[in-house]
Amino acid sequence: MVCYSCTSASAVIGDQAVIDAIRAVKPDVPVVTPPLAASAGLKALGARRIAMLTLYTVETSCPVTDYFKGAGFDVVRLTCLGFDDDRVMARIPTRVLIATAREAMTEEADALFVSCTALRAPHRCWRRWKRRSASRSSPPTRQPPGCASGFWARRRPNPNTDG
Repeated sequence: MVCYSCTSASAVIGDQAVIDAIRAVKPDVPVVTPPLAASAGLKALGARRIAMLTLYTVETSCPVTDYFKGAGFDVVRLTCLGFDDDRVMARIPTRVLIATAREAMTEEADALFVSCTALRAPHRCWRRWKRRSASRSSPPTRQPPGCASGFWARRRPNPNTDG
């Protein structure tokens, strides 16, 4: 499997163009992009209304939002952190990401999609979020879709078509 690991570029270029380019040199390999995998994961979990947290500028975030709208999702909230440098995005502390994710989530949304494969700590964020939420009346019961969506897709029989 090849995972083209850039959510915003995948949204701009388009899944099929990425898949075609990779298959031009690796014809028999399954190919996945982060938004393709996240869409499949969100749909598998029954999420239709999503909140989005991007690390990017508004200009970079809009194509990602359009991608998910085109995939049939209702984007009920978009929060952009405004970074334009991947090196900065990769160094966001877990505690800051969790706090920002909490602020980005809304009761209207079925799920929160955190967009950027430059993040180094989605698994740590999930464990910490779940631990902190355990004292609430309704703690989360499943990992937020989109966290490590490429890994989720890897477990699917056909990541390009299987939802």
